[in-house]
This record gives sequence, C-alpha cells and structure tokens, in this order.
Amino acid sequence: MYNLIANCNNILQNLEKKKDDIHPVNYQLVKGEALALRAFLHFDLLRLFGHGNYRNRSAELSNRLTIPYVTTFNKEITPQATYAQVFEYLKKDLNEAIDLLWGENGENCSMTYTSDDESAAYFGPAEGTSSYFYTITDYDTKPRINYFGAKAILARVLMWEGTDEGYQQILDFLENEWIPAGDDDGMVCWDWMSNSRWTQAYVDRLMTQENIWQLSVSGLYDIVGQWFVLNKNTDRYNEFGLTKARFQEIFEYNTGNNSGLQDVRRSTLYSAKSTSYQILKLDQYEGENNYTYKNIIPLITTPELYYMAAEIYMEKGNLPKALECLNTVRQNRKITTDLEGLDAVQVKEEIIKEWRKEYIALGQLFFLYKRLGLDVVFETEMTDEQYVLPFPDAEIINGNREQDI
Repeated sequence: MYNLIANCNNILQNLEKKKDDIHPVNYQLVKGEALALRAFLHFDLLRLFGHGNYRNRSAELSNRLTIPYVTTFNKEITPQATYAQVFEYLKKDLNEAIDLLWGENGENCSMTYTSDDESAAYFGPAEGTSSYFYTITDYDTKPRINYFGAKAILARVLMWEGTDEGYQQILDFLENEWIPAGDDDGMVCWDWMSNSRWTQAYVDRLMTQENIWQLSVSGLYDIVGQWFVLNKNTDRYNEFGLTKARFQEIFEYNTGNNSGLQDVRRSTLYSAKSTSYQILKLDQYEGENNYTYKNIIPLITTPELYYMAAEIYMEKGNLPKALECLNTVRQNRKITTDLEGLDAVQVKEEIIKEWRKEYIALGQLFFLYKRLGLDVVFETEMTDEQYVLPFPDAEIINGNREQDI
C-alpha cells in the first residue's frame, strides 16, 4: 500500500513540474484522483494498523503515534504521525480532491472537445445526461474516483474520527447532495431489481448501479471463482458460506416476523447446501466463459451512506430519522415490513444487522466492528489485540517504528 502511495506522490510531484504543459481539465482530474487515492490508502492503513473506537477514545489516542502519512516521493523515511495529525492530513487531501473533482471555479463541469482538432478540451456546464468526469452519472461502469467517490471516502474518515462536526458534515452531504442527485442527475441508485440487470441471463449480484466506487480486478474469476461461484467447486469444503444457524440469525429467517423471507439478499445472494449457505455475492458469471459482469469488487456503495446517516441520527437521538434511513435500504431489498418504535439500543442492533446482510464477503464488517469497538463479535471476545494488526517486523527494525497495542 505504501508502494501505491509512493506512485501517487510521484504523479503529484511530476504533475506540478509539468503543469504548464497540461491542460487545466486534465490537471484537475489527475491531481484530484491522486489525492483522493492517497487518502484512501492511508485511511485503510490506519484502520488496519491503528486502534478503533476512536470516537470514545480520542482523548487517549489523539497524541499517540500511529502510521506515517507520506506526502513526498523521495528516499527519506517519513516519521510516524499522531492519530490527530493523520486525521488532519486525510481531511486536507480529500477536501482538496473534492474541490478539484467538482470542476473549474466551483462549477459542475463536463469535459468537452470541439470539432476543431487544434482546440484543446475546455470546461462547460454539464447538461442533460452527458457523461462527464466530475460527477459521473453512469458511475457503475467507470471505476474511477469522482467527486462523489471522494465525498464518500471523506464520510468514512469522518465516521472513524467520530466528531459531532464531522457527523453533521456527513448529514449535509447526504441530505443536500446525494439524495437530491438521484433526481436531478438521473442517478438510479436503487433501480437494480426493476430492470433487465436482474434476470437469469443477466446477473448483477453486486448491484453495480449502487456502487459509488469500485475496483476492476483483471482475472477475478480465477482468483475467487472456486469459493464464490455457484456449483464451480465439487469440493464443498472450499466454498465460502454460512452455517444454517448463522444464516437464519443474520437474515431473521424462520425467526420473529420472518422479514428475511422477503429479503432479496437472502434469496439471491446465497445458495442453500446440505449444512450451509454458500455466499454468491462475488459470483458475477453465468458459466466460466460466459459472463456479463466481470472483475468487479465494490469499494463504497450507496447503502453504506444510509447506514452512516442512520447511526448519526441514532447518536443525535433522532430515532425516527434513523429508522427512515434503514427502512429506505430495506425497502429497496424488497422488505415490506418497516422498522418502527425501537429504542436506541435496538436501532444500533438493527444497523449492525443491516451491515451484515449487505456487506458480508466484501471486507467491511471487520472495520465496522472495530470502529464501534464491539467487545464481542459472534461469541468471540475482541480487544485491541484482535483488532490492531502488528506492524511488519521490517518497519520496526529498519524504520524504527513504534506501536503500542
């Protein structure tokens, strides 16, 4: 990951050296993407090698050393930063990226080319359904960090930092930009079940229209196929899945009001086996050599923003609004039984349940548990010893790093 960060810094440094030779459109686009990616990588390093539950531990952790935040491309060893410094670096990089990816002079702009071969690209107001760099509408087909992607990464950072100011910033983004964008910019974030994207011949188990940012992984089938693809592996021990008891617990299936019976995630993202349920979340294929969606791993999706908002409203004591956010996701997973009349403890339980239904096998649940500082996860006791990954030995020996777990 630090090698990727070095690449970002190399791009950024050379971008400034060649600024006069680069058109302003390309300069803003490349710089914005590189800054956002640099922040994203550092944040994942912080989530892995740093402590969790920061909202409730900031007084204890803010001045302690954690990861280095590297902003230059050279041979010098960057010293470790404190938690407080890392959060400031993250927010600085992401806010600058957001400004750059929004467009020239704060306008929502497209990249337009004239018919004159001698004319360079220029900024112009985005109109209609134009595909443009800064707020791409068809983002499900373009795995780039755009304006909304940078905003979503910043929301993750602010959730981890856990300040009231950051919480309000997330709500402002969701209420004033993300939700209205669905109407104004033609985004169909929830429309995955009502069109041809979901048929036996055209499977979109990753709900790609809901992806704010995603990876395109060359040869993903060869990497994950034997574990996640339906009937690919005759050796059932290699299939990733849930026990029947755990499956029923997560999806409230054959328990309580049986709301899980309506949930399309239960019915379409798993395959029932004799003693387990195989996870098909990453199955993007209709046969080994015949697939429509391929090589996609979601990084940030629309439901996560709603779960963030639900958690913030819960913290603020606005439980009806928190339930409204959860019910929005549930309704778009075809659950007709809304959540209502719950207290704060119950709302938090429902938020964790929804995360488990939505993000299993996508690498985000561990970070949720760590951010919340859960003491027990599925009967397993969790402390810093389980949550905090130790620095590599080479970092400690050669880089003189210190880590207090």
